Amino acid sequence: MARVEGWRLLVQQFKALLLKNLLLSWRRRFLTALHLTSSLFFILLIFGVDISLKSRRRTTTAFRDLPDPPAVPVDPILPCESGFFIKSPCYDFIWTTNSSSVIASIVGRIMQTNPGRVIPDSKVIGFKNIEDAEEWLLQNPLRCTGAIHMEERSPSVIAYGIQTNSTSKMERGSYEDPVFKFQLPLQLAAERAITANLLGGTYIDWNVYFKEFAHPPVDVFSVVAVIAPTFLLAASMFGFVIQMSNLVAERELKLRQIPTTGHVYDGTVGLCVLGILDYMGLLSCFYLIPSLGALWYDVWILLISAQQFSAPVVLIFPLSSKHGFISKSSSSKTVGFCIFIIGFLTQLVTYFGFPYNVSFAKSFQIIWSFFPPNLLAIALYYLGRATTNEQDPGISWENRKVCSFSESDCVLTMEKIFVWLMATFLLWLLSAIYIDNVLPVNGVRKPWLYFLKVSYWTGASTIQIKDKPRDGSRNYDAIDSSIDEKKDEDVRAEENSIKTADANSMDKENVAIQVRGLMKTFTKVSRKGLCWKKTDEHHAVKGLWINIKKDSLFCLLGQNGAGKSTTISCITGVLPISGGDVLIYGDSITSPAGMNQIRSHMGVCPQFDVLWDNLSGLEHLHLFAQIKGLHPSHIVQHSMDLMEHVKLTEAMHVQAGNYSGGMKRRLSVAIALIGDPKIVCLDEPHQIINLLKVLWQSLKII
Repeated sequence: MARVEGWRLLVQQFKALLLKNLLLSWRRRFLTALHLTSSLFFILLIFGVDISLKSRRRTTTAFRDLPDPPAVPVDPILPCESGFFIKSPCYDFIWTTNSSSVIASIVGRIMQTNPGRVIPDSKVIGFKNIEDAEEWLLQNPLRCTGAIHMEERSPSVIAYGIQTNSTSKMERGSYEDPVFKFQLPLQLAAERAITANLLGGTYIDWNVYFKEFAHPPVDVFSVVAVIAPTFLLAASMFGFVIQMSNLVAERELKLRQIPTTGHVYDGTVGLCVLGILDYMGLLSCFYLIPSLGALWYDVWILLISAQQFSAPVVLIFPLSSKHGFISKSSSSKTVGFCIFIIGFLTQLVTYFGFPYNVSFAKSFQIIWSFFPPNLLAIALYYLGRATTNEQDPGISWENRKVCSFSESDCVLTMEKIFVWLMATFLLWLLSAIYIDNVLPVNGVRKPWLYFLKVSYWTGASTIQIKDKPRDGSRNYDAIDSSIDEKKDEDVRAEENSIKTADANSMDKENVAIQVRGLMKTFTKVSRKGLCWKKTDEHHAVKGLWINIKKDSLFCLLGQNGAGKSTTISCITGVLPISGGDVLIYGDSITSPAGMNQIRSHMGVCPQFDVLWDNLSGLEHLHLFAQIKGLHPSHIVQHSMDLMEHVKLTEAMHVQAGNYSGGMKRRLSVAIALIGDPKIVCLDEPHQIINLLKVLWQSLKII
């Protein structure tokens, strides 16, 4: 059967896994919609904060640029009901001294000549002296907006004073200045009336205008600098937690081991997951930018947001690995919340000047920049400071290489910040790939310096005899000798024949699999605080020596716990071995390159069905046929033939989650048979015993 190899196989595997992820995202539409729209929710919150702040200062000119302020006339005496927090019934003003007829006539003139509105008698109260007026004000708070105190010192001299509450008030975003709203109108009205009285009743109409000093706008609270970093971090963390939970759930359900047993190139699974996460993150960014543009028109928002959504993605892999911090999918929410809190605190520290300042060492800045939210915080802080007021130039693409004019001690330009964001992304990505290779979820671990070996890059397989355990603390010779006397004679004879034979001269014409002293030990550990301690060891496989010939059916029989599934998992590369070696057609399972060769001609049906519930049976076969490297022209027909062999033709378009237990086992067998493999390993196939005839016709060896 024709196959694709090399970079074409890599591309085919990437496309297959990416399509699988897209299908799963489409069929989990609710979670996908949450992932995409969650960031929009946080942006709407930023809008709310920004609109709220603007509404609070809409009635004051302090935040406006006024090169030539207009002249504003003094208003007439306003109704008392217009005052903030005034109680009813209220009075427009009170006056003293009501014992003087001259003063009484002046007050009457004020009431009658008020521009636009005659003040009724019910809105004014007169008192005999100032003491009585103040006593009334104390007993009736918030019922009067001002008081006029007049004294007739001579026929040509009338003294007066104005009394108002000088406290500025604010209600629903509007400021109330008592000087301009109540004091000046009352003062102007009194001067008009007094002047008319002194002139013998002649009314003179004049007004007074006030004009502000020209001034630039004062600095305002920057939503970009303070609120946006935290909200964008929260937006990215929502998708981060969802995807991390999905990866851990796949590991719990053993779905992560399917590609491992299917000859997938190193890093392809991670790149596909990274691709779908970046796709979702970038999609969120692109529909957020029009919204953000209403607040800040700048291309850097797109660039910074894209990096903010992409950078945390690579943290998922080390955290969700078998040796990471997350052992269960339910724990991902807790870990995600902790990362958000850490990010919020570090962003808060960054906002207050640490360490992006000339007073701090460069080493602090480098270490601090390894955490992407910190770079986001300082970038948006600079952007916020550069767009505080309408006349600020902002930060454009042309001036990306220079510091903002408002930052005299800045140590980073926007260009350097973006370069740092890309560098941290690559750093965490390479770290994730390295951890996934040396501490994989399943399969053979690579050496700590695997990338320095020529065989890793060339793909050359080497036989590595591991008859002795790699961990010298375990005495496997003692284990082997303790069970040696229990072995049958034919078992001893085969063991001795394998031991005396040279692995390099293995009879590849007749022997398909040679197991050479296979050992597997599981270690129990207990945790006390931050320390881990080994407490117990269980030897599941204790020195297995067997030859499995070509064109034969080989069965492992034994009671529960005898090590059958463990042996198969070691042979198929799902579990790393503790000692010994297994040679399959001359390739060693302890060699990463050898394991890749083995997987290319091996099919595996695991003990438990590991299928994606949201994919149909036919989609499973198409996926694994592409992973195995079958030529695209053969995939459809080969998949249909396999579905017919396992009697699933009528249900091939039904999602696997709706299959019965027996149907799932048959689908797992069909997956194992993809590409007519030389070797097929079936773990506990008792539920599909009726299919053995079909298998025997399709296989060279089991």
